[in-house]
Amino acid sequence: MRPESLTLPSWGRLRKDAALCNLPPPGNAPKRGRPRKYGPKTIDLAKRAAQPRGWQQVDCLLYGKPATKTVKTFVATWKPARGPVRVVIVRETNRWIALFCTDIHAKVTDYS
Repeated sequence: MRPESLTLPSWGRLRKDAALCNLPPPGNAPKRGRPRKYGPKTIDLAKRAAQPRGWQQVDCLLYGKPATKTVKTFVATWKPARGPVRVVIVRETNRWIALFCTDIHAKVTDYS
């Protein structure tokens, strides 16, 4: 087993200026060298949060009480995590918060 498979998923808060990248393109043709870990373009979290598309309402528990949050989620690569992460942007009344999880298959409701 590889050591990466034995690690637990990490959750945390992202800085608003975090250097996120797109996922690398799938390597269909055999090439020399190792496969790419990071995609070619960087993602601007502020621009993603300002986009009106892609927001959804999610019911979750917040401090033990039911709450409805407006969220946007996508998968990106982040160098401090050494690979892909699930990014969740939570829209509040006058601001937004970016969270991440190293388990890209985690549900959005698992973050609360």
